[in-house]
Amino acid sequence: MKKWTLFMMLCSILLSSCGQPSVTPDLLSQPLETLTPTAFPAASSSFEPSACPFTVPEGVTEGEDVLCGWVSVPEEHAHPQGKTIRLRVALIKSSSRAPEADPLVIESGGPGVSTIVSAPGILLTADPDLRARRDMLLIEQRGTRYSDPFLMCDALFTLAQQQATSPGDPAEEAADRLDAAETCRQQLESQGVRLAAYNSLENAADILWVVSDLGYDRFNFYGISYATLLAQHLMRMAPGRLRSVIMDAPVPLGMDYAAQAPQNTQQALNLFFDHCAADAACQAAYPELKTHFTGLVASLNAQPRSIHFDSPAVDVTVNGDTLIWMAYQHLLYGTIPMLPAWLDALTDKEGDEAFFTSLGVSFLISTPLNGMTFSTRCADEAEWPAAQAKMDGVDPQVVRVIQRSMDIQDICKIWPYADLPEEASALIHSEVPTLIFSGEFDPVTPLANAQIISTGLPNSQVYQFPGLGHGAFMKHRCPTEMALAFLDKPDQAVDSSCIAGMELKFVIPTSTIQLQPFADPDNGIQGLLPAGWGRVQAGLYLYMDGKGKSALLEVSRLPDIPLEQQMASWLPGLGIDRFPESIGTRETAAFTWELYTFPGAIAGLGSIRADVAMAKMGTAVYYVGLYVPPEDYAALHEQVFLPVVDALTLLK
Repeated sequence: MKKWTLFMMLCSILLSSCGQPSVTPDLLSQPLETLTPTAFPAASSSFEPSACPFTVPEGVTEGEDVLCGWVSVPEEHAHPQGKTIRLRVALIKSSSRAPEADPLVIESGGPGVSTIVSAPGILLTADPDLRARRDMLLIEQRGTRYSDPFLMCDALFTLAQQQATSPGDPAEEAADRLDAAETCRQQLESQGVRLAAYNSLENAADILWVVSDLGYDRFNFYGISYATLLAQHLMRMAPGRLRSVIMDAPVPLGMDYAAQAPQNTQQALNLFFDHCAADAACQAAYPELKTHFTGLVASLNAQPRSIHFDSPAVDVTVNGDTLIWMAYQHLLYGTIPMLPAWLDALTDKEGDEAFFTSLGVSFLISTPLNGMTFSTRCADEAEWPAAQAKMDGVDPQVVRVIQRSMDIQDICKIWPYADLPEEASALIHSEVPTLIFSGEFDPVTPLANAQIISTGLPNSQVYQFPGLGHGAFMKHRCPTEMALAFLDKPDQAVDSSCIAGMELKFVIPTSTIQLQPFADPDNGIQGLLPAGWGRVQAGLYLYMDGKGKSALLEVSRLPDIPLEQQMASWLPGLGIDRFPESIGTRETAAFTWELYTFPGAIAGLGSIRADVAMAKMGTAVYYVGLYVPPEDYAALHEQVFLPVVDALTLLK
């Protein structure tokens, strides 16, 4: 497998004292071009090696393949000799003996999302061609999970859990969020945190400081969502340091994306319903999907339901607002192929709960849990005039739900934040080669954002990817290949022909199983697949039986990464502690297969029984995996797994 939890496969490493005045640090009164930290001589590096704050995958050697540690940076870059804070870094070393001199710096969005948390996934799933060319540097942004200080507040976390599990009156919830934010502010300030120093300009300057501290000169930058703002600040601060920039799900500087989020969400919802209506199979199976969704919202408004989550074990009350919020999350993370079937199974009284449970209980939380989010967003957004976004054609409940999750203006009235110079919100103009990605169903950063940014970037390339949500790089082979080609030659147009082969294929439940021929040129294989099983990603096929029960089939060639390393990475996603011993072999016309079977659990499927077959041929490893509800195992083992294994051959 390419190995994943089901959630990551379908998504996807990605994404609150009155009247207190804003604060203007000395740094921000200076011209932006003066913010670039000076290069450091090697002897003055502040890098402090430390153990990686994540489980290093088997087959990866800490200290050789990945180096972790701390870099101290000024709390305020205008005063480099003043107070410092520490940022955690993870340097993923190139597999080449002579890598390119310019690393790829990777930053996550939010603001407030950890970048370091994605390191294990990048180590295991990053295209071998990426590590073969250059180092990858993950820098934990100031105030986030693995930095010091971490601006997490217990009051916000506790409140978010309470409001997710037991939603109440919106006005009371807003008041409670404000109280929790005030408690958070007092807690952080009592610890000596200068909240106004946590803003996008200081954040971008941190990146330049860390890159220099580690001995690099020029670098490439990849940022998703909020981190695309950092990319734009870097392009203004130090264009000569940037070899290339990749912006994924971009946000233009100065755009009030929160004000536009309800309209963008409604647009994405409408696009989803329109795609189903235009797809013959989806339309036949779900002829009134939009009406059904509207009815579900109304029924849950009138009679909320209790949904059980296994991890953590909790019962959650869901209402119409919850349904809209989770629909937004599914569009954001690209679980679109399953949505029609999941919504159809979710009746007003009972039915399959995968629509809610597939992403996990944490995705019901819409309140930021990190003070860095408030400091950064208030600095960027609080002084903007009230945006009058168009709400024509937007369902009022969609407006309420999305605005409630996005709006922090009330919190900004009590939160210290930096008063950024006007230039910091001006549209960027730069000659730096830039690749910009947009997902077709992205409900928060649509294609229009990329088009706005590109007007000031004459050396930019903009692409939209069918069927994807928020973020594209490493979520599908096509944008990943395009990004690799761009990094190789950023001054040339990338080959985008693979986009034509991307399509949204809805999963339609079937009552019978019939096998049909297939060919997979990318993996060099051909054979048989069950008809009607929806292709949700290259080599991955999903089945639903009309009652909400699902099964997943994988037929692929594994990445050229040591098999033991890959097998170790599969364990969390399969819900097992160790991979079992082989139960025997099976000889077919093309391969000798090692067979495995075991019980497990997969997010979105629940408890499963797995069948796995692996065959080596030279350096290649071919893989067939079937993951089914235990009660369906015997039938699908005979009707799907064995026939698929027996028929698989190399493509002629």
